[in-house]
Amino acid sequence: MFLTPDTERVQLADGRPAAAVTDYLDERFWRSTNPEGVRRAGNYHRTFSTYLTALHNAGFHLEEAIEPEANDLLAQQQPLYSRVPIFFAARVRLR
Repeated sequence: MFLTPDTERVQLADGRPAAAVTDYLDERFWRSTNPEGVRRAGNYHRTFSTYLTALHNAGFHLEEAIEPEANDLLAQQQPLYSRVPIFFAARVRLR
């Protein structure tokens, strides 16, 4: 969810790192243009609601959800992740 197609890293007027997300609703296969990036093999972008709806439709109940903060090393290496979670995790149980 947080690494989406065509997202650009930008800097706000106050110097904070940010992500300019465009085409979030366009669910599709994509590859990062960053040769050092984690998406070299490609990824299927889906909206958050698509994931939650699929879990619900498959009979799962959401028990817990987290959006962890970056540890100090990652935040230093990738300042954007000091403000934006790098991933979403959830615990679900079949009803």
